[in-house]
Amino acid sequence: MQRTWRDGKKSPTGQNHYAAAAVVASLPSLSPGICIGYSAIAIPQIQANDSLWLDSEQISWFTSIFAISAPFGCLISWPLLDLTGRKTTLLLINLPNLVGWLLIATMCQSSSPVPQLYAGRALTGISIGMSSIPTTIYLMEVISPHSPYLRGLIGTWSSIFLSIGVCIVYVLGAIFHWMTIAYIALLFPIVSCCAVAFFLPESPEWLLSKGRLGDSEWAMKKLRLTPTSQPPGLTDIGESCRMIHSPDQSCSTRTEMTIGHTSTCVRPPWKANFLDFLKPETYKPLIILNIFLFFQQFTGVYIVIGYLVNIVEGLHINILDPYNVTMLCGIIQLVTNVVVSLLLPKLGLRLICLSSGTGMAASMLLLALYLLTVEYNGLPVRFNLLPFIAFLFFNFSAAAGFLTLPWLLVGEIFLPSVKCAAGGITTCVAYILCFLALKYFPYFTRDFEEDWANVCFYFSAMSAVATLFLYYLLPETQGRTLEQISENFK
Repeated sequence: MQRTWRDGKKSPTGQNHYAAAAVVASLPSLSPGICIGYSAIAIPQIQANDSLWLDSEQISWFTSIFAISAPFGCLISWPLLDLTGRKTTLLLINLPNLVGWLLIATMCQSSSPVPQLYAGRALTGISIGMSSIPTTIYLMEVISPHSPYLRGLIGTWSSIFLSIGVCIVYVLGAIFHWMTIAYIALLFPIVSCCAVAFFLPESPEWLLSKGRLGDSEWAMKKLRLTPTSQPPGLTDIGESCRMIHSPDQSCSTRTEMTIGHTSTCVRPPWKANFLDFLKPETYKPLIILNIFLFFQQFTGVYIVIGYLVNIVEGLHINILDPYNVTMLCGIIQLVTNVVVSLLLPKLGLRLICLSSGTGMAASMLLLALYLLTVEYNGLPVRFNLLPFIAFLFFNFSAAAGFLTLPWLLVGEIFLPSVKCAAGGITTCVAYILCFLALKYFPYFTRDFEEDWANVCFYFSAMSAVATLFLYYLLPETQGRTLEQISENFK
């Protein structure tokens, strides 16, 4: 759809500017994706013949510590978004990333390599938490979501770039030593910082909220955001700004009256009214979404990403080298995320989530039955396509729904008055659950005495329970207004 300027002329390059802005704003999510997938390719090399030897306890901390530091990044990003602006926050995401990867890359020169390794992983985890919201908010404010189709694309864009980061580190892991990859990873926050600094203007919405009319006009012109479709009664930017600062307008009302397109209200979490959380349309979606995130972690979605090479070896998938299987899984996750973002407005979030859970349960059940049959008959695990295909299908199913769509729901099901606070709570809970899943997975497999058939049975059962839970309690959000969605919870 082309934009119309006030003089009636068409802007044929408007959509190109939207795409360019979306790509640049999403670049800070690349390096966090590399951080999430880094442990999968590093652990086997450390365990094999690396000079830095880590025991199982240290490896579990190395894998999971980013997740326990990510909530601090979430807490940092909210006030930064309001006080310093969207663009500045996107720039600051790269700082802990850069320092973290530098600590990891230079740890061998340190007298305390393991603590330095932990510190580097923790700093990259902070950047993961900081990147979870700003990209989506910036895109919601500078790209007008007039259709459900475009809204679905914006909501999944950050997750797509996170998947690109995971895919990149899996590919690099098949080629380079894990310490060399840390040096390569230093380049990504540098490139991201330069791109955001030189090519992105500040969000016009934020500039208007601060009364900076001239800067807002310049930013809108750079982003091709001066359409004629303004709200009734608003004739210029000055009137938009007065509407924003009007004391008799609530936060949720003001956001619908700026620059002629829907934007996101970024109210700091501490300004939410506690009484709003006592309403069923608030606490019910909050409980449902947090239980969904629990299933996201304990059905093995992030566990597989963090321990992928070790899991491939444990499942005796020997059709390809484990690092090549890992690289293939990364590509599948990325392509699936892109395809789902395109199909989401047409198929709906609920159908995709249910299909994702069903596919995960079926593939893990097939893997468990295969491993159990081989063990029961006392046969060696031979070259076989079955576990290979089943494992790839699990990765495809997880990427289609459980990996990304819970994050999309954060912006879909909460009322404007509590969206920021509920989103902050949900994001923090998600990363704490991620930490617990990654930290204790090695002990979990040890309790099963390395019986991977039982591990697969567990993941299959959890996926089946999660699918039933979503079937009965998850509402459809695509193509529906927030008021219609909230009616499901009253």
